[in-house]
Amino acid sequence: PLPAAASERVMPISSIIEYYIEAETKPHIIGGKFSPYTIDLFEQNSIKFTDYFEDECFTLRNAYLTAEGALQLAMTALKGSLRFSRCAVIGYGRIGNSLADMLKSLCASVTVWARRDEVLTLATEKGFNTHKIEGMGCDAIKSKDYDVIFNTVPERIISNNTLLALPEETILIELASLPGGFDPDIAKQSGISFIDGKGLPGKCAPKAAGKIVADTVLNHLIKEELL
Repeated sequence: PLPAAASERVMPISSIIEYYIEAETKPHIIGGKFSPYTIDLFEQNSIKFTDYFEDECFTLRNAYLTAEGALQLAMTALKGSLRFSRCAVIGYGRIGNSLADMLKSLCASVTVWARRDEVLTLATEKGFNTHKIEGMGCDAIKSKDYDVIFNTVPERIISNNTLLALPEETILIELASLPGGFDPDIAKQSGISFIDGKGLPGKCAPKAAGKIVADTVLNHLIKEELL
């Protein structure tokens, strides 16, 4: 599954490895986002593995589903409409790029927050408002700037002081993997509408998410002449 650590609830990877240590035929294990610890186990025991999360086609398609799911969360949480709402997209990678485009198509006012000048230039050329992330975070976010804030950066990018200054009507949606862009406990204490959006493809579009994984795995098996 994605992440691969989720398989621990069914059959721990360490148990699979232990079973095959003395076997003549080793398995080829395929999963998404293997941890460094798991990779070390594979390598120490000469077990082949493939991390399909490193496939660029997979991550692009998965990012689109994540963005689509984020819109669903925002539309459910908003008392008004996304149309003409003020939205901040923190991070302009695969997910941020897709999400900003979708929000713009719904006539939302979109501000892209990013560190790199070339990324901000690209966002500006596509018609988005932009704001540079200075130093360690997004403390320049003012309390009444945005109706919805989407975070896609997997590091603590929004300080506790900024969270506590946001008005209660603000909707904050976390899309980044751990450790996330802010402290979720502080976000809840602040009284704002905090939504944990990690793992959205499987939650909002399980059939489409499963097909992306299946297509990626099958393509790999065919490419490696394993199928």
